[in-house]
Amino acid sequence: MTAHSKWYSDSVGALVDLSTQRVGPLEHRYFAQRLVGLHAGRSTMAAMMKRALASYLGTMIVMVGLDMLWLGVIAKPIYQQGIGHLMAEKPNVPVAVLFYALFVLGLVVFAVAPAGPARGWGKTMGTAALFGFFAYATYDLTNLATLKQWPIGLSVLDMVWGTCISAAAAAGGKALMDWVAPSAATN
Repeated sequence: MTAHSKWYSDSVGALVDLSTQRVGPLEHRYFAQRLVGLHAGRSTMAAMMKRALASYLGTMIVMVGLDMLWLGVIAKPIYQQGIGHLMAEKPNVPVAVLFYALFVLGLVVFAVAPAGPARGWGKTMGTAALFGFFAYATYDLTNLATLKQWPIGLSVLDMVWGTCISAAAAAGGKALMDWVAPSAATN
């Protein structure tokens, strides 16, 4: 049963209960509160979905935009000099899409969504920065441990980049989430 059909079924059930029974003022109040509560639950669910989608979209836009600028323009010569012999001529786009989808989901779940409007920007960005640091450090330190002549400077630069881009992307996600669907705590 979908959330909408459950809401409709519960609403109709409350009305049927109200219309088929002899009830006093106290019971009328109970049924009215039940109906209002059901509607509030439905609108709360819609607001939560809007917030989740906005946080994901905002995080994705910032993450992909900054990473394309970084990888395609700013740091491209650094990566080519350090690991050019390992780089493909063209990136594997489906795998890149999967990476961004999963990484952004991780940022939203661990940094943006738990933050909400009541949790400050510093906490959101700090959690995201740590998430990015640990994710990028896992990649870079594994490469340092397993690959011959992996440049240590590139690893340090990449870990710093992962920390910074994660914080910036989470800020974008939180900003869009709060702008599109502010929670009750901000109203």
